[in-house]
Amino acid sequence: MKKISTEDLHILNNELYLLAIENLHLIEWKEYIQQAEATLTNGAKEQILKKLVSLGDKSFNDSYRENSLWDLSNFNESVTASRVVEQIGLVDQLIGNSNELANYIVQKEYKRILEGLIEMITTKSGQTVQYALIRQSVLRKKIEGYVKIKARYENKLYDKHKIFFNILKERAEKQGKWKNPNRAVNDVYDEVIAKFEEMDRNFIAERLIELENKKKILIEKIEVQKHIVENGKPQKSKRVQDPEDDLDRFYAKRRQKKLAKELNSINANISKYAQALKGKYPFISLGREILFNSDIELSLINCLRNERELVKQIILPKSEI
Repeated sequence: MKKISTEDLHILNNELYLLAIENLHLIEWKEYIQQAEATLTNGAKEQILKKLVSLGDKSFNDSYRENSLWDLSNFNESVTASRVVEQIGLVDQLIGNSNELANYIVQKEYKRILEGLIEMITTKSGQTVQYALIRQSVLRKKIEGYVKIKARYENKLYDKHKIFFNILKERAEKQGKWKNPNRAVNDVYDEVIAKFEEMDRNFIAERLIELENKKKILIEKIEVQKHIVENGKPQKSKRVQDPEDDLDRFYAKRRQKKLAKELNSINANISKYAQALKGKYPFISLGREILFNSDIELSLINCLRNERELVKQIILPKSEI
């Protein structure tokens, strides 16, 4: 991570207030979230902080449930007004001490607060970071980059192999080993499928949230280009095909078309996932996007056979059959 500037700290501080305004529905200050890159005044921050303190442990969840497109509670219960107050306090303290602290300490503390913010905007299953909740584009890009780098070094939280293997081990400990992999899979199949379905439905629902967030950002970008097309000042240029358009308008139109294609693609994916979520399990229409999505029982048997160490733990040797 690059050296953290005072501006970086103020941007992080500002974002925490914006997050609270939008997700706790603090309508007294709604004008700030109606602006693309709003910066709060110190007076507004002081008033908002008092409001947050008075709200105490009020959670983001209630307001999200009321406005959720997919009826999915996406915040952890721990994301409360008091937690925002705590994070703001940490940033304020770091801002006050940043000139006296070594760079590596500032970076360490900034990273800790940033991870706290990321945790707050991550869905409760831990699978999706809701980047669209971050109002300031500079910070949103920083968080996107940070999450991608971190993801390279971490295992996925919900791995189907782990679910399957853990169920097999737990069942073998309780009732003993099986004679062969086929019987083992047959015995645990219903439990495994129930876990897989829960995981897959969460995955699809959170993909919908992720796509809706991307759609929101795209629509905002399209509106910016639309404004340029409609309000740009005409000027002559040999590079412009339409003599009544200036370069800004010309390139804004091109960007509009590109963004429109991206939006169409996102809408198609939203439709695909929404239809899958309404259907029965397994979600065959999603094909290989989902692991163990067809011939599930046979796939599990083959998977188990390939895990030699696990087979030794849960399958009886031929000499004991």
